[in-house]
Amino acid sequence: MKVFKLVVIFFVTPFFIFAQDFNANEQVEIYLQHHLSKLNLSQDDILDYHIYREYYSEKTALTHVFLQQLYQGIPIHKAEIRLHFHKDKSWIITQNTFVKDLNSLNIQSESSITDIQAIQYACNALEIDYSRPNRLPIKNASTSLYSADFSLDAIPVKASYFQVGDQLKRVWDLTIYEKDATDCWNALIDAQSGELLRKYNWVQHCSFSAESDCEHAHVSTTIDEDEFSFPSSMGVATYNVFAVPLESPSHGDRTLEVDPHNTVASPYGWHDINGDSNNEYTITRGNNVHAYADLNDTGSPTPGFPEPDGGSELYFDFPFDPMTEPDQNLDAATVNLFYMSNMMHDVWYHYGFDPAAGNFQYFHYYEENPQGVGDYVIAQAQDSSGVGTNIALDNANFYTPSDGNNPVMQ
Repeated sequence: MKVFKLVVIFFVTPFFIFAQDFNANEQVEIYLQHHLSKLNLSQDDILDYHIYREYYSEKTALTHVFLQQLYQGIPIHKAEIRLHFHKDKSWIITQNTFVKDLNSLNIQSESSITDIQAIQYACNALEIDYSRPNRLPIKNASTSLYSADFSLDAIPVKASYFQVGDQLKRVWDLTIYEKDATDCWNALIDAQSGELLRKYNWVQHCSFSAESDCEHAHVSTTIDEDEFSFPSSMGVATYNVFAVPLESPSHGDRTLEVDPHNTVASPYGWHDINGDSNNEYTITRGNNVHAYADLNDTGSPTPGFPEPDGGSELYFDFPFDPMTEPDQNLDAATVNLFYMSNMMHDVWYHYGFDPAAGNFQYFHYYEENPQGVGDYVIAQAQDSSGVGTNIALDNANFYTPSDGNNPVMQ
């Protein structure tokens, strides 16, 4: 563990030095002042903004800086500029949705309804059974939090502005995660009329049926496996799965995959959560993913169906019979879900989706002071969300909240 930390410090220190020399506030202001015409903005349009996120990516050698446009200190919904700085290429811009000619708009700045009333208006528009929420203590002065019987998570509510034609309307921006976890609605409620102006579903759904054509075109690329997967010093873990690039039992057979984790993205394997020499779990749980059966849609492991356990040797080989009912293959399905979710974590890590970019994992190994964050993926096998009974449908959904909160796959 000490050797590993020394190696990390040796390689990462130059990047920390660069980050300290880079003053985002100063450099961004210089960029904006020199590119106003290119951005099609006026001085008034950039008078009030703040940097809401900044991070350095070792993979791309880019410093990413995200700007939020404000009006009188209140954020304007979706009004952002996303900039990326490279020491050899200077600035790259990938988004400019700042509201232009801001002061020429008809600005509605008064509120006729309260934040808690906005929640009720949202429930009415979204056809959610409403009951009065309870306010929770929170240190963030710009956001209120409410607990409610109809939402899995606390409901955050904050004041924002939203452009509608030639108007800039004051709105309440709130998020309701429905109890069955089928939908999580981010809603904008007009602060004067209570009208639902915009809604977004943070749960991505993917459904199939006998009538759907599920054929896909594939691009085959052959690479040396050693370029991605490396021998591990953490002991051998084995999974009997439909390994990538297989999509399903219709596309090939299961194989025994030995230590498929990538030692950069998951340096201590898939069952560790603190970077020591021991695996904290022998079930389908670890730093990136916790996979379990949720047949009753409770959000927790189903009683009477123990989580697949590979024992001290981490040997996950469970029977699979395609001719029987899905819940008869529950262990095999859960192991495959665990394997595939971890593979996605490890692959996308190498495309820049790492802890700095807000990826999903419990423990951040490469930080100067490693610590647990807790936002690993909760992956629920054969979940009956939206059905209400133990029926396994050929579908899936994925909820992706803000960084620091657990995403949920069903």
